[in-house]
Amino acid sequence: MGIGHWGLGGEVKVMAFEALNMEVSLWSENVGALSLEVPPLRQNVEALSMEVPPLRQNVEALSENVEALSMKLPPLSLNVAPLMWKVPPLSMEVPPLSLNVAPLMRKVAPLSENAAPLTMKLRACFRNKRIQPPKLDL
Repeated sequence: MGIGHWGLGGEVKVMAFEALNMEVSLWSENVGALSLEVPPLRQNVEALSMEVPPLRQNVEALSENVEALSMKLPPLSLNVAPLMWKVPPLSMEVPPLSLNVAPLMRKVAPLSENAAPLTMKLRACFRNKRIQPPKLDL
């Protein structure tokens, strides 16, 4: 075997090496492209860091305003307590519902007894097609 004759295994190794070499060159191109993006990103970060101090000052001013407002407003509990004494309890003004419902139930019972014959008559009319059932537009 001479130097020029590697056999099948040698050719496969050379092809694998060439493929690896191509991938490395692609990676180096990607790294080059990314390195071009770093300076603009650095400028964006610097610009954002310039905006942070004014934002911090705005937040501090807002918190001072909130504190000042809370000092001016009396606690709500002081305002609500007198109102509670002025409004009588609702249970004293509104009679229990059971007192209103009982007479209604006495009126409904006869209606339900009349409903059964009416539904039978309606079904017969629908079956005989004397009356067409209403069509609903949905």
